[in-house]
Amino acid sequence: MTDFRIAEIHYYMGNLEISELIFNQMESPLYIKEGAQYYLGMIASQKKDSKKVQHIISQLRNFPEVLLDDNLRISSMHFGIGNEEKGFKYLDDFFGEPSTQKLKFNYKKYIFLDKNFGKYNSIIGRNYFEQKNEN
Repeated sequence: MTDFRIAEIHYYMGNLEISELIFNQMESPLYIKEGAQYYLGMIASQKKDSKKVQHIISQLRNFPEVLLDDNLRISSMHFGIGNEEKGFKYLDDFFGEPSTQKLKFNYKKYIFLDKNFGKYNSIIGRNYFEQKNEN
């Protein structure tokens, strides 16, 4: 689990090669391997490799639904390759889950850190400042 967190930190710091190297080595237990696949998809998305992203998303459908934030990660993948419509759909699904309501603020911090959400963040930030200026 420590290696997973280290790889996750490298991902959010933008060290994609190191993160990818660590995540590629994770084979068991299943929930670690599944989590690593999500991050490998997010890395491929930042690299604009839409074929790899689609391949990883199709592989993830074979895993049992274990992770709480899988819709958040799939949303990240879609935003990264420019598929904002699906990105917003998965993000809406994620924040529509009752289990995410308590930690909504924490998840939004991850969204602001994730470079795949760059366009989303610029839209949200622009709307925030426009609303502030209207008041």
